[in-house]
Amino acid sequence: MDLVPDHRALLGVDVVKSASNPGYHLAAVSDAVTTMLDDALRCTGVEPDVLEREFTGDGELLKLPGGRLGSLFDVADRLNQLAEGYNRWRKPEVKLRIAVEVGPLGAGRQLTAPMISLARMLNAPAFKKLLLQCLASGRDLTQSGLICSEHAWGVAFGGDHTLHVRRADFAAIQVEDKEYEATARVRIPGFDADSLARMLGDPGSPNPPGPPDPANPSTPAGRSAPVVHVRGDSTGNVIAERVSAPFTIDNRRR
Repeated sequence: MDLVPDHRALLGVDVVKSASNPGYHLAAVSDAVTTMLDDALRCTGVEPDVLEREFTGDGELLKLPGGRLGSLFDVADRLNQLAEGYNRWRKPEVKLRIAVEVGPLGAGRQLTAPMISLARMLNAPAFKKLLLQCLASGRDLTQSGLICSEHAWGVAFGGDHTLHVRRADFAAIQVEDKEYEATARVRIPGFDADSLARMLGDPGSPNPPGPPDPANPSTPAGRSAPVVHVRGDSTGNVIAERVSAPFTIDNRRR
């Protein structure tokens, strides 16, 4: 019988489209990620608790005590801020995919469920597609995307474990990569959870976009066009008499 290993909080960081950078830029990109991660760990007070830190070519993998899970969400938020500052003045830009997971992790190099989950979430096509779609908006606040397992999300936000990131910031996302299938949670700065859910086409999201108004295809769903009643005068001019069916305002957030 083996004892259950200690739980570890995992943070994975990858660079979006790193392979598209010419070779002479790769060192600068790698150095930028390391510098930003150093800063984020210091600012959040996490640095002394890092148990292991591995370089993965275009990113890094960190292991921390399970009790530091909540702090990793704040680290991700700080990384987004640092990437925004970096990309304002430097090229090539560095956009980040970030993943957080938690679970039992034995000592040494072992194949474990939390490590597999972390890698699959980072590489999930649905996550990559959503992040690229958000990055294409050009919003300054959007420099990264964070994905975590449903389990890590539930544990981290089951109490007061974060300072800057909120439970409500996350939308549910179905991820599939190779044999891995799971429901995860995603947060992308600059987009609220409802917006992300609509982009993912989640029919269960609050206020999903409806079909166009068939009576007036140019009118957005949820908004009724007014009906204008007219009459003619003795000279043949058309005069508006009254307006009925006033606008019904759609209160969905844009």
